[in-house]
Amino acid sequence: MQDQKSWRLSWIAYFKSLLFLPIGSAIITVIIMIALSIIMGLLSSFVLEEATIQSIDAYMENLVPNDKLIPLYFALIIWAITTLFFGVLMVLSMRSIRLYYDEEGIWYYSGIFPWNKGCNGIKWRDLDSGFYTTGFVSWALKSYSVTVTHRFTKDFEIVVKHVRKGDEFVKTINERHRQYVETNTISEA
Repeated sequence: MQDQKSWRLSWIAYFKSLLFLPIGSAIITVIIMIALSIIMGLLSSFVLEEATIQSIDAYMENLVPNDKLIPLYFALIIWAITTLFFGVLMVLSMRSIRLYYDEEGIWYYSGIFPWNKGCNGIKWRDLDSGFYTTGFVSWALKSYSVTVTHRFTKDFEIVVKHVRKGDEFVKTINERHRQYVETNTISEA
């Protein structure tokens, strides 16, 4: 693997993951905390008393964190920290993903922990083809979904979304496979 070129995920995969999980979760936590403060302030000042000028003053005082809401705030903060932790793990896991080829075949490597590190692949002799899906967004961002199929079974395919320059990867492995079929060897050109 040291001498072979490897392909990694594009920045768009990281962006989507960070936007939707940890950052989105932290924003939702803050919104929930503000909404709960406003609701509790409204309930304690307008529902329990008559609507007067004093109740508006009481409402403003009740917007500060309430003793009744502290356990809920604590739970929301723990939830936000947990999702941020899992977001970091997700980014590290995505950084470990690599697609590469060598003289034996095409390989997909991933994993950050010793118990989930691994490499799966398809040997050149068993390769059917590689292809990528394209569209305007994929073309503009140079981030493609890559599929490498097995010749004998459709149960085992290498499918990776958001591969940086995935079109280049597919063109390279299809050329190498054509070369393997013609000469039964792979050489660097």
